[in-house]
Amino acid sequence: MKVLLVNSFDAKGGASIAAMRLHQSLNKENVENQFLVQFKLSDNPEVLSETNFFIIFLNKILSKLDALIGRILLKDVNNYSAAFLSSINIVNKINKLNPDIVHLHWTCNGMLSIEDIPKIQAPILWTMHDNWVFSDGCHNMSLCKNHQEETNKCSKYINYIHKRKMKAFGKKADIYFLSLSSWLHALALKSTLIGNRKNYHLPNPIDIKVYSPIQQSIARKNFNLQIDKKIILFGALNASSDKNKGLHLLFDVISKFKDDEIEVVVFGDNKPLAYQNFKFHNFGKIDNEQTLNLLLNAGNALVIPSLQENFSNLILEGLSASIPVVAFDVGGNKDLILHKENGYLAKPFNADDLKRGIDWILGHESSRALKEHARNSVLLRFDSKKVAKDYVQLYESILKN
Repeated sequence: MKVLLVNSFDAKGGASIAAMRLHQSLNKENVENQFLVQFKLSDNPEVLSETNFFIIFLNKILSKLDALIGRILLKDVNNYSAAFLSSINIVNKINKLNPDIVHLHWTCNGMLSIEDIPKIQAPILWTMHDNWVFSDGCHNMSLCKNHQEETNKCSKYINYIHKRKMKAFGKKADIYFLSLSSWLHALALKSTLIGNRKNYHLPNPIDIKVYSPIQQSIARKNFNLQIDKKIILFGALNASSDKNKGLHLLFDVISKFKDDEIEVVVFGDNKPLAYQNFKFHNFGKIDNEQTLNLLLNAGNALVIPSLQENFSNLILEGLSASIPVVAFDVGGNKDLILHKENGYLAKPFNADDLKRGIDWILGHESSRALKEHARNSVLLRFDSKKVAKDYVQLYESILKN
């Protein structure tokens, strides 16, 4: 069996992290697989991408043009993809690699057009990292002003994207859809686009040896953080510009503490954050997993104030590192956070309850037991070895259809 993983990037965004981890997990299980991307940002020799500089240049233009269409239609390039354009010869590349199964991940950004999907010859398994596959173009339907909850459709004229998807999916009998969370799986089953197709539910894997417990004092000394302080962690890419990251709610929560009661460690974005007189430690973007694991171990609690999450890599990383997590009870968070066992699920968008969750962790009578619960919740369900075997079984069942 030969599997081809396909994603727009290899080292940018949550989908690329998830796809890379699956690629590495399959390698460890001796499953023949390749990883093809639109734009290669790492120096990983295992990742396949276009090597002709002129074609790379043209693909970048096509990517920007596809984003521009979204900006023109809805003035929201961050939450909307039209998928009109595709990278040069991308379908030919996929077909020439001759995989037994093509495992698509996040393919917007001008990598694959909707019309490209039925041109792929091998059976397709499509992991949905957000709502886009079954929406009328928006990635996060909860942030879309035009999305109508009762009909699960777009109220604007762009519902022709729905029609384009319906036509393309109708031409491809051997296409299967995979949700990472039970929340997204339920939405997919209700979808008029894919609800009547084969839908599966599997999580992302994580390497429990990379994300593992380290003595807190050692981690703090490494980053020059005070040993005796209560430290909460916040990590997000584009936190100041992406409303979904919930930065405004984080600030609201922090304001409810005394100035010297907590310190905040921020990572993931190169734009420093600050709020009133509170002590912020900004570490910017962290590309090295060992460094990220070390930083996670420096905290008492990881706070995720996102308005919507599908299957958060960061929550998974934090729990694997034995760090309890506080987040809103939205999306797929309840698949990861077991309320008052390995973390706290706050009432959606209620800053007071989010603070209660932080207080519950910081004041827990046995922080050691809480950390053990966090770690064990990952070992039992999301260890890369177990999850990789589940994916192999799924691939095999698809090929038998």
